[in-house]
Amino acid sequence: MRTDTHADGPELCFAHATVHQRSEALRDMHAQSHVDVRGTTLTADHVRDILDTVHAARFDFGGCTFAGDAPFPGTRLKFRTASHNFAARGGGVSDFSDATFECGADFTKVEFPGPVFFASTTFADTVSFDRAHFLGDAWFLQTIMGLGVFTDATFADLAGFHAVCAEQLIFSGTTFSGRAYLDPVEASRVDLSDCVFSHRAVMVLNAHCRLDDARFEAGMELRMRAHRTAVSMRRTHLEAASIVSGSDTIDSRVRSHGHSFPLAPALLSLQGTDVDELTIANIDLTPCLFAGAYNLDKLRIEGRSRFLDFVVPSRPGVRAYYVNARGREIIMDEKLLHVIARKQRGVNVEAWLEKFARDRSVVAGQPDTGRDYDAITYERLAVIYRALRKGLEDAKDEPGAGDFYYGEMQARRHARSTRRVERFLLTVYWLISGYGQRASRALAALVLLLTMLTALLTGLGLPAAAPLQQFTGSVQPAPAPGGSQQVVLDARTPPATLPPFGDRWTAARLERAARLATGSIVFRDTDQQLTIAGRWTVNAGRGLGPLLLALAALAIRARVKR
Repeated sequence: MRTDTHADGPELCFAHATVHQRSEALRDMHAQSHVDVRGTTLTADHVRDILDTVHAARFDFGGCTFAGDAPFPGTRLKFRTASHNFAARGGGVSDFSDATFECGADFTKVEFPGPVFFASTTFADTVSFDRAHFLGDAWFLQTIMGLGVFTDATFADLAGFHAVCAEQLIFSGTTFSGRAYLDPVEASRVDLSDCVFSHRAVMVLNAHCRLDDARFEAGMELRMRAHRTAVSMRRTHLEAASIVSGSDTIDSRVRSHGHSFPLAPALLSLQGTDVDELTIANIDLTPCLFAGAYNLDKLRIEGRSRFLDFVVPSRPGVRAYYVNARGREIIMDEKLLHVIARKQRGVNVEAWLEKFARDRSVVAGQPDTGRDYDAITYERLAVIYRALRKGLEDAKDEPGAGDFYYGEMQARRHARSTRRVERFLLTVYWLISGYGQRASRALAALVLLLTMLTALLTGLGLPAAAPLQQFTGSVQPAPAPGGSQQVVLDARTPPATLPPFGDRWTAARLERAARLATGSIVFRDTDQQLTIAGRWTVNAGRGLGPLLLALAALAIRARVKR
């Protein structure tokens, strides 16, 4: 046998030995505490005979082919910690390197007491490590599998998944007591929900990733390498500095699965997560929901991260469903709030909501119920924008904070709790300058003001001609005999009169009115005789003109300040 049982004869293949030879080999394997059947083809009966007979410290299945209808499926054969396990005698090595499982495998509740290797191992179908216990290092190196299930498993020492390719990897409820590396992993979806990581986790994924309710006691590093992928972080516990980043060089291998995610890796949700220790870099935040996140003002956003804005369409000639046509960056919470409001007004938005939920179900692996959608209000939206604005201002990103200030003021204006007077003032502020963020709007308002002043002065402010002063006088007798007489003059300017209506709209009058209107904005005095209406018009220009100029300057400064 391959265990050198028959040293005096040729080495035999375990699969082709006779029943008597296999029995002798199994007794020798048990005595030597070492199973070595590398490179052989094993059926379910062969594996059952090995596990029923031998308690060994080392199992070498390297290069084996597990043939038959189902060599390791849970319904036909299971490793059990009670009797069929790898826990015998001191925690040995279990090596499945280069093995091929033609029909998948089931390692449910298996306890691996020592290091285990699945290097270049191929699982043609589902492999289950449900509730398995890895007491030593666990290495999955260049492993290929269909559906990999590690639910409620325990990794007491290092867990290394390097260059693993799978349809899906499900780790929900798994405990990683040692260091954990998933670098890199290629799959359609990696589910790490409810996992606990005692050491800092390092993950490089070409897959959708679900981190809902996961706990990272020493923080984590997550790099998303493939575009059109997304990560969900609902109620994720980050107890140390953590970073979620997208790669500068996007992997060209794409598995779209029919969703509409942006080209860059996207973050779907931070609801219920304390982001005090979180940094986001080169991640698309267009589909991200922030409602319910804690310490948003401490969230650090770096690199090419972006919010809801124009993106590459999911189909040629069609804008993606989260496009914002107004040109400012907003968050998905605001977009969702607008959609819900339209739904309440009777507008059919079911197609949008279905697409929105379907995209999230790709990452969650289950239908998105949308139970939190109605919880978003304008009051809550204003708080979210205020926190995000403060975070960008603290990072000295004044231009980026400007859009969030705009969003905060919009939410305040639409909130039901806002008083009418405040809503009126906010509406005026929005109309004339976009809350001090739109210089073009303030300049347009200034041009409109000049036009109105010119028209008012032309039609009601400029008299027909400068009226001549009229003097009346009287001669007073001398106050004393022999004195000189006194002459008293009374000067009076007659009221200005307007020309006939047909003579008011001439080029000369329009030119003179435009100069007066422009001069009033910059506080330039004039000796032009005006009617009462004209004087009030000039005073209005002196009050409103500088205000609009100041708002335009404020908006320009907000866009260029660093």
